[in-house]
Amino acid sequence: MCAWGTTPPVKYTRHSKMAEKVRSNAGRWVMVTSYFNRDTARKFVKGIQDGTNQHYLPADAYEAHYKTGEADYQVWVRKV
Repeated sequence: MCAWGTTPPVKYTRHSKMAEKVRSNAGRWVMVTSYFNRDTARKFVKGIQDGTNQHYLPADAYEAHYKTGEADYQVWVRKV
């Protein structure tokens, strides 16, 4: 349950499509997904940074971080 008293809806992200959007906007930060859990957002960012996320390879071609939103943690990625 979340602070507002209900279980948040599950949102699925098509990471292959988001990775393509990042590549087509090289040099610009793109919000690729959001999570209700900070640890999940942090793990996703780490996967991009260490090259274990298959959609964002090679790892040194991307920068990633997460920001705290109003009710979630937003993951931002850019191709350098």
